[in-house]
Amino acid sequence: MRLFLLLIITGAVTISAAAQGGKKKAVRLTREADLILIVEVEKRLPGPSFYSGYMLSTHEVSYRVVEVLKGEANSGEIDVGFILVAGDPLADTKKPQLSPIVFKPGNQHILFINYNEGEEHCKRNMPADESRQYYAIDQNKGIVPATPENIEAVEQALLN
Repeated sequence: MRLFLLLIITGAVTISAAAQGGKKKAVRLTREADLILIVEVEKRLPGPSFYSGYMLSTHEVSYRVVEVLKGEANSGEIDVGFILVAGDPLADTKKPQLSPIVFKPGNQHILFINYNEGEEHCKRNMPADESRQYYAIDQNKGIVPATPENIEAVEQALLN
Protein backbone atom coordinates (compact mmCIF):
# COMPACT_ATOMS: atom_id res chain seq x y z
CA MET A 1 0.00 0.00 0.00
CA ARG A 2 1.47 3.34 -1.07
CA LEU A 3 1.19 6.55 0.88
CA PHE A 4 0.86 9.86 -0.98
CA LEU A 5 1.96 13.25 0.28
CA LEU A 6 1.82 16.61 -1.46
CA LEU A 7 4.81 18.80 -0.67
CA ILE A 8 4.61 22.43 -1.73
CA ILE A 9 7.87 23.70 -3.23
CA THR A 10 7.80 27.47 -3.69
CA GLY A 11 10.64 28.90 -1.61
CA ALA A 12 14.09 30.12 -2.47
CA VAL A 13 16.00 27.53 -0.43
CA THR A 14 18.52 25.63 -2.51
CA ILE A 15 19.40 22.07 -1.66
CA SER A 16 22.98 23.15 -0.92
CA ALA A 17 21.73 25.91 1.36
CA ALA A 18 19.43 23.35 2.95
CA ALA A 19 22.45 21.14 3.55
CA GLN A 20 24.36 24.00 5.18
CA GLY A 21 21.43 25.21 7.26
CA GLY A 22 19.83 21.79 7.44
CA LYS A 23 21.01 21.00 10.94
CA LYS A 24 19.23 23.98 12.55
CA LYS A 25 16.18 23.48 10.38
CA ALA A 26 16.14 19.74 11.16
CA VAL A 27 16.13 20.45 14.89
CA ARG A 28 13.27 22.95 14.59
CA LEU A 29 11.20 20.71 12.32
CA THR A 30 11.80 17.68 14.57
CA ARG A 31 9.94 19.38 17.40
CA GLU A 32 6.99 20.24 15.15
CA ALA A 33 6.62 17.04 13.10
CA ASP A 34 4.29 14.12 13.85
CA LEU A 35 6.17 11.82 11.48
CA ILE A 36 9.82 11.94 10.43
CA LEU A 37 11.10 9.57 7.79
CA ILE A 38 14.45 8.90 6.21
CA VAL A 39 13.56 8.05 2.64
CA GLU A 40 15.45 7.02 -0.47
CA VAL A 41 14.49 8.16 -3.95
CA GLU A 42 13.30 5.21 -6.01
CA LYS A 43 12.26 7.16 -9.10
CA ARG A 44 10.73 10.33 -10.41
CA LEU A 45 7.39 9.48 -11.96
CA PRO A 46 6.52 10.87 -15.40
CA GLY A 47 6.30 14.62 -15.07
CA PRO A 48 4.01 17.28 -16.46
CA SER A 49 4.70 19.36 -19.54
CA PHE A 50 4.32 22.75 -17.83
CA TYR A 51 5.19 24.68 -14.68
CA SER A 52 2.58 25.87 -12.18
CA GLY A 53 1.00 29.20 -12.99
CA TYR A 54 -2.67 29.48 -13.88
CA MET A 55 -2.92 25.75 -13.19
CA LEU A 56 -1.22 23.63 -10.56
CA SER A 57 1.52 21.38 -11.90
CA THR A 58 3.02 18.64 -9.77
CA HIS A 59 5.75 16.08 -10.24
CA GLU A 60 5.75 12.98 -8.06
CA VAL A 61 8.68 11.11 -6.58
CA SER A 62 8.48 7.54 -5.29
CA TYR A 63 10.46 7.01 -2.12
CA ARG A 64 11.33 3.89 -0.16
CA VAL A 65 11.07 4.38 3.58
CA VAL A 66 14.52 3.63 5.02
CA GLU A 67 13.80 4.44 8.64
CA VAL A 68 11.07 5.95 10.77
CA LEU A 69 12.64 8.38 13.22
CA LYS A 70 9.39 9.60 14.78
CA GLY A 71 5.78 8.47 14.55
CA GLU A 72 4.37 5.50 12.68
CA ALA A 73 4.38 4.87 8.94
CA ASN A 74 1.86 2.38 7.64
CA SER A 75 3.72 1.77 4.39
CA GLY A 76 7.25 0.98 3.24
CA GLU A 77 6.82 3.32 0.29
CA ILE A 78 5.63 6.89 -0.06
CA ASP A 79 4.86 9.00 -3.12
CA VAL A 80 5.51 12.71 -2.68
CA GLY A 81 4.07 15.29 -5.08
CA PHE A 82 6.12 18.46 -5.47
CA ILE A 83 4.56 21.54 -7.02
CA LEU A 84 6.66 22.70 -9.95
CA VAL A 85 7.50 26.37 -10.07
CA ALA A 86 9.84 27.77 -12.72
CA GLY A 87 13.12 28.85 -11.14
CA ASP A 88 12.56 26.86 -7.96
CA PRO A 89 15.79 25.35 -6.63
CA LEU A 90 14.36 21.82 -6.65
CA ALA A 91 13.13 22.14 -10.23
CA ASP A 92 15.19 21.39 -13.32
CA THR A 93 16.48 24.54 -15.01
CA LYS A 94 15.85 23.29 -18.55
CA LYS A 95 12.36 21.78 -18.53
CA PRO A 96 9.32 21.44 -16.24
CA GLN A 97 10.39 18.59 -14.01
CA LEU A 98 12.09 18.07 -10.67
CA SER A 99 15.85 18.26 -10.63
CA PRO A 100 17.36 14.96 -11.75
CA ILE A 101 20.32 15.75 -9.49
CA VAL A 102 18.37 16.32 -6.26
CA PHE A 103 15.93 13.50 -7.01
CA LYS A 104 18.42 11.00 -8.39
CA PRO A 105 17.55 7.39 -7.52
CA GLY A 106 19.45 6.43 -4.39
CA ASN A 107 19.56 9.95 -2.90
CA GLN A 108 18.22 10.13 0.63
CA HIS A 109 16.10 12.87 2.21
CA ILE A 110 14.55 13.43 5.62
CA LEU A 111 10.80 14.12 5.31
CA PHE A 112 9.00 16.04 8.08
CA ILE A 113 5.26 15.37 8.05
CA ASN A 114 2.20 16.32 10.10
CA TYR A 115 -1.08 14.39 10.33
CA ASN A 116 -4.40 16.08 9.57
CA GLU A 117 -3.00 19.59 9.82
CA GLY A 118 -1.66 22.24 7.54
CA GLU A 119 -3.00 24.72 5.11
CA GLU A 120 -5.82 23.65 2.85
CA HIS A 121 -3.69 23.89 -0.32
CA CYS A 122 -1.28 21.29 1.12
CA LYS A 123 -4.09 18.80 1.59
CA ARG A 124 -4.19 15.63 -0.45
CA ASN A 125 -6.84 12.97 0.17
CA MET A 126 -5.50 9.54 0.94
CA PRO A 127 -6.82 6.42 -0.80
CA ALA A 128 -10.06 5.13 0.69
CA ASP A 129 -8.26 2.47 2.74
CA GLU A 130 -6.06 5.04 4.48
CA SER A 131 -7.30 6.65 7.68
CA ARG A 132 -5.04 9.70 7.77
CA GLN A 133 -4.20 12.67 5.65
CA TYR A 134 -0.61 13.86 5.61
CA TYR A 135 0.88 17.31 5.20
CA ALA A 136 4.45 18.39 4.60
CA ILE A 137 5.47 20.41 7.59
CA ASP A 138 6.70 23.92 6.77
CA GLN A 139 5.50 23.51 3.17
CA ASN A 140 8.56 24.00 0.95
CA LYS A 141 10.98 23.23 3.75
CA GLY A 142 9.62 19.79 4.62
CA ILE A 143 12.71 17.99 3.36
CA VAL A 144 16.41 18.18 4.16
CA PRO A 145 19.21 16.02 2.79
CA ALA A 146 19.73 12.87 4.88
CA THR A 147 23.33 13.66 5.74
CA PRO A 148 24.92 12.09 8.84
CA GLU A 149 24.96 15.54 10.46
CA ASN A 150 21.25 16.16 9.81
CA ILE A 151 20.27 12.66 10.98
CA GLU A 152 22.32 13.12 14.15
CA ALA A 153 20.69 16.51 14.76
CA VAL A 154 17.22 14.96 14.45
CA GLU A 155 18.12 12.05 16.73
CA GLN A 156 19.57 14.43 19.35
CA ALA A 157 16.47 16.66 19.16
CA LEU A 158 14.28 13.59 19.70
CA LEU A 159 16.16 12.81 22.92
CA ASN A 160 15.51 16.30 24.33
